[in-house]
Amino acid sequence: GVMTGKFKSSKDMVGAMSKAMEGMAYYIVMAFFCALFIYAFNNSNIGALMAIKGAETLKALALPAWVTIIGIIFLSAFVNLFVGSASAKWALLAPIFVPMLMQVGISPELT
Repeated sequence: GVMTGKFKSSKDMVGAMSKAMEGMAYYIVMAFFCALFIYAFNNSNIGALMAIKGAETLKALALPAWVTIIGIIFLSAFVNLFVGSASAKWALLAPIFVPMLMQVGISPELT
């Protein structure tokens, strides 16, 4: 930029960098609130609570394992409507599903 004459002073360079970052503002705000949610989710241990309560409910229903797995697949498909990334979906669902299904007697390798 300086050699071609596009930037006459440091203010021109800062202005160009600011303009380039304008599009990132929405992403930065979204990433901040996503990180805040993940932090609160991990520190509150709500995932463990949901896993325990879910396992108790599944035990009380006494459903066959294949029906439980089909239900988990449908629930995961529903989450796909809101969470596009597979790794983000795994980070959200694994702390709940894996311990819950282990308590019911379904192998973690299946989840």
